[in-house]
Amino acid sequence: MKKLKKIKIDIKSLLSIFVCPMFLVLAILVTSNRGGGGLDIDYGNSDRFNEKEIKAAVDHVRQNFLPDGRLTKIWYDENKSDALIELYVERGFINEAVVENTIIIFTNFIATPDTEIYTPDGDYFNYNWVLIRNGNTWEIDFHGFKDSLLGTFR
Repeated sequence: MKKLKKIKIDIKSLLSIFVCPMFLVLAILVTSNRGGGGLDIDYGNSDRFNEKEIKAAVDHVRQNFLPDGRLTKIWYDENKSDALIELYVERGFINEAVVENTIIIFTNFIATPDTEIYTPDGDYFNYNWVLIRNGNTWEIDFHGFKDSLLGTFR
């Protein structure tokens, strides 16, 4: 019968075996939470617009997104959109918006490291895009945060 060799493991070796992979997993998770995992898109549900119209509005925002930001989430929420549209139209903002032809798309983004407008690498949430339908296309009428959107009417 063979004798088993004794394996001597010191604390440094034990730490490197378990701690290094844990840091690697943590780094991957942090990166994916910062938008590295792709763009989250939610077209929502609507009684006013069909899926094609909502997708066209979302695509228009994506194509015209801020040069100082990396889009991480974009979505349509009809209840939230309708509440802001009522205020937008009621206050008689630009381009004679009417409820039937207005949609608000919401976005989250991370500012680029070289931005001069936002905090570099800062996370921004619920950035609003007001679009007005002109025939079969959407045009951006306003974009900003809810407070700036509502503050414009005062």
